[in-house]
Amino acid sequence: MQRTFKTTIALGLLLIAAACGGSVDVNALKAESKASMKALVTTLESIQDEESALAAVPKLEELGAQMRSFKEQRETLSDADKDTLQNVDAEMRELGTQMLVEMKRIRKDDGLSPHVNDALNSFWEK
Repeated sequence: MQRTFKTTIALGLLLIAAACGGSVDVNALKAESKASMKALVTTLESIQDEESALAAVPKLEELGAQMRSFKEQRETLSDADKDTLQNVDAEMRELGTQMLVEMKRIRKDDGLSPHVNDALNSFWEK
């Protein structure tokens, strides 16, 4: 569970790549990460039936692309900046928990998961 939670938090931090270029402001990065995690949770919560699952796919793919881009950018950060990113507040931890709950709900639902699995799996692609 601890590993899953850390992975969830890392995922939240990875979701903010699109707006980052060149020099990275770590505090801005954290704020954008929180906004992106909120967008992910909202998107996951909106998936209630086949129609809403299909409608959510483009947003999930966009968020997955942001995460992959940020992963690449994160590798260029100093160790101190990486440590700063790892320090998350209670709201971010709660968002991570909400994300896990929603992903589990969707993955267990045979009427929803086939429509969004590829988009959700894209969050962990290299």
